Amino acid sequence: MYDAVSDSYCYPGTTVLKNRANLRTQAPRTVWISKSGNPFCHPDNIKRELERLFADLARQKNLSGLDAKAFAEKAAHFLADLNAIHPFRDGNGRTQLAFMTALAEQAGHRFALERIDPNAMLDATIESFGGSEKPLATLIRGLIEQA
Repeated sequence: MYDAVSDSYCYPGTTVLKNRANLRTQAPRTVWISKSGNPFCHPDNIKRELERLFADLARQKNLSGLDAKAFAEKAAHFLADLNAIHPFRDGNGRTQLAFMTALAEQAGHRFALERIDPNAMLDATIESFGGSEKPLATLIRGLIEQA
């Protein structure tokens, strides 16, 4: 969906953002992580699961052509899966929000980010991890600006 290019925020000759740990590769995380006792995707499965998830998103034409309700429901399902994969050690939530904002815009919907409640988003994401995507869909639907 996006191409990354080198810029002043990246290490020279790479598309890796400069970081405190001085990491210069784009390899996904390599350790087991969990939150509140809930384990995220095993590191050995991250690449395969991301490829599956994004191939499915491509098959759905990046959720374009959907009304706000249908977009919110499909986006919630995508986001629940992406969160369960949890490819990064830190920054998954911020990355997911940035991606979802771009995905919504590409699909013809604009997010009103000033409406986001970080605690509600965290709660809805946790519920989606347990299999209930409705709160996340409701939250996403609430972010979509009305035309």
